[in-house]
Order: sequence, then C-alpha cells, then structure tokens
Amino acid sequence: MSQSALIPTLLDMDFAIEMATWAQSADEIAAYLANQLLETSPQAQQKNYGFGAPGERWVLAKRWVADSAPIIIGTLRIARKVLDAGAVPPIFSNAAMTADFLYVSEPAWRARDVLAMLLQTAADFASSLQIAELHFRAAASLDSAHRFEPHQIDTETALLQQGFTGAVSGDWRKALPLQLPIARVGAVRAEIERPAAMLIGSKTKLELQAVYLQIAKLARHELIIYTRDLDGQVLDSMPILDCLRALSLQKGARIRILVQDSGRALKDGHRLLELGRRMSSAFEFRSPQAEDMQYSSAFIVNDQYGHALRDLATRFESEGNLSELASAQRLKRYFDEVWERSPVTAEFRRLSF
Repeated sequence: MSQSALIPTLLDMDFAIEMATWAQSADEIAAYLANQLLETSPQAQQKNYGFGAPGERWVLAKRWVADSAPIIIGTLRIARKVLDAGAVPPIFSNAAMTADFLYVSEPAWRARDVLAMLLQTAADFASSLQIAELHFRAAASLDSAHRFEPHQIDTETALLQQGFTGAVSGDWRKALPLQLPIARVGAVRAEIERPAAMLIGSKTKLELQAVYLQIAKLARHELIIYTRDLDGQVLDSMPILDCLRALSLQKGARIRILVQDSGRALKDGHRLLELGRRMSSAFEFRSPQAEDMQYSSAFIVNDQYGHALRDLATRFESEGNLSELASAQRLKRYFDEVWERSPVTAEFRRLSF
C-alpha cells in the first residue's frame, strides 16, 4: 500500500468514542450504570428502562488503560422510533432519533467535553442514517434518586454547544444535515498515519463488495476475514481478488480466513482458494470447531483498524468504520480466540501443496 493512499489523522491514546449496542456491550454498560447511575442489576435495568430495544444504540466514552481493558467514563443511549417491530429487520422511522441517559460521572471528564463528544457522535450517527432530527429527552426521565440532577447544568451546556434548542416541555431538538459521521477523540498523544475515521456500511451486494474492497485496500500487511461459506458473491470478485493478490505480495503479509463451511466454495471452484494455494506463504485458512459454529455474523478487519461487520452472514447489510480502534480490536480478539482453537482441515491443508 503506497503512502499516498493513507490520510494522516490524529489518534487518541487517552480516551475514545465507541458506538455499541446493549447486545454487544451489555456487561460493560450494565456495570457502568450500576456503579454510577442505576442502583440495580442488569436484568432490572433492562426491564425497568427498556434497554436493548430494536434500533437502540449506545455511544460510549472509554478511557484506554495500557495493557488492560478500557474503562467506560461516559454513556449516551440513542434509539430510532420503531414503526413495525414485527418485520425482519424491523422498520424504523427516519423522522427523528431520540437520545437519553447522557451521563459522565466524573467532573474531570465532563470538563474535557466528553458530554459534547457523546452528543456530537450521536448526531453524526443519526445523520448517516438519514435521520432528520435528533431529540434529547428532558432530564426528568431520570429521578433524583439516580443522581442525574447534579449534572444538569453540564448537560444543558453541552446541548447548547452542540446546537440543540430547548422546548417548553424540557425536550431538546437539533436538525441534522445528511452527512457521513467522523469519529471524535479526546486528548491527542501521538500522530500516526492511518486512514481517517469514517463510518461505512452496505445494504446491497455491490455495496458490500465495495466495503470489503475498501477495507482490503487499506491493509498494509495483515487482513482477517470471518465468513460462513467464503462469500462467493463478494470475495470471488476480480477487484477483491486482485487486491488480495497485491497484499499477499507485500513483505510479511498475512491473510487469515476462518470459514465455517468450505463445501460450497470447494464445489464451485472459488477463485480465492486457488489464489490461496498459489500464494500459500501469505494465506491461511481454518475451519472453526463445532462449539463456534453458532456464531451467525461475518466480518473483515485490517491492520489499520478498518472493519465491517454483518450481524447476519447471509445478508449484505453491514456496518463498520475505516479506522476505529475499539470495535476493530474487539472483532480481532474474537477472531484470534476462535483461530487458536480451530484446526487446519484436510481440504485447506492441501492448499499448502
């Protein structure tokens, strides 16, 4: 990958903003709320406050600690209005997205504009979904027993800074431009050449091919792919094959691919298998064991923190980012765990010869 293809950006090594769902980060979110805001169990939190609803997202501010798991320092819940929860996937309204549970417990972090960053990231995310307006619910949605009131002044200041307009009812509103969001980060510690952070996603086959190609092109030396059946409609396209071939020629290149079911790819003569056979020093294929076969998602991650995740491997819908540390590391951590306990099957072993 040429240096000209990379965009200089500033990476935060202190804290960062991460998009998540209750399903993805339930334990972290529940522990944070239990310690800082809601004196209840995770189960009670879900029941009493409706966490984990369709279309719900969490914007998390996380402090990064060397050689340790990140610590949540702030959180904001945002959700879309559901028009038909019974549809698969559910049908949402594009008129507005609602935010609440904006909370940063420590005054020192609030002083560093974490509240404003959470709100700005939520607004950017809503804009990328073609949402016309972001609402923020009145602070009265949490009673004083949950200690929201001491932060009311900070919250109102952050809302005003982000261009929200207050209403008589206590709700706040902000009209949104239609644009792609940019990740917000905190205090800068280092300047590193990496792709600029930007949310990406797909709904169709061609869009998914473009997303995978973009992630693969930005890889310098390493790429990992978790797939159900090698995704013939995506990975067996010439632009992606050419890109993977170019990457495999780089010194020290490593392309690891986990395939749950290789039967169809072998039967159809998937060209990626032939490429892997010819460039066996760079390509590695493995099949997960039975205990990991219940995983229903698919993803791709490069060594520049670019990634795309499909919640259902059988569909073309995906969400990701060109460079976002937290989610990329979480996907790679899961991949590495499965990889270590996955054998090299006889079919894939023959690719080495």
